Amino acid sequence: MTMIAMRSRRFKIGIAIVVVASLLTLLSYIALGGLDSSSRPYPENSPVTIRAETDKTSYTIGEVIKIKLYLINHKNLTIRLSGGINTRCDIFNSEGESIYGFGRSYTYAREYPINLPPLSETLFEDIIEWDQKFFSSNGSSYNLTEVNPDIYTIRVTFVSPFGRAGSEAVIEIKR
Repeated sequence: MTMIAMRSRRFKIGIAIVVVASLLTLLSYIALGGLDSSSRPYPENSPVTIRAETDKTSYTIGEVIKIKLYLINHKNLTIRLSGGINTRCDIFNSEGESIYGFGRSYTYAREYPINLPPLSETLFEDIIEWDQKFFSSNGSSYNLTEVNPDIYTIRVTFVSPFGRAGSEAVIEIKR
């Protein structure tokens, strides 16, 4: 084999190694939640998942929407949630556009842990309320604006020491 052929072969092997290593790195990044996980389903085999529930499925414009979160323990043992707990609520219109979002941190769980009985569904103590308003922009400033009649998806994410869980509820807002 000539010297040029050997260099060409080593170069091709080096390129293949770089490509494989890059793909493995990307797959690891995705598996660990490095990309926006709001569009991915949440793991059903997680020890703790959540269920978001609204007080009803249809509202008139101006009504306050109450969103309850239920923490679901899938294990046959008590799970103690302590440390930082975060919730995030995002609201999307029927076009899939995010129109409103907010998050909350619950650092009190460090001092007052939440105990979830085995194989249970427990109402999380904080009920989220949305007044059907969103921030709209006219180019130079933001205004709090009332939504239009439409179908809306409420996506809630719950992050605890056991990982991330999410749930959605769909509502309709009418005139």
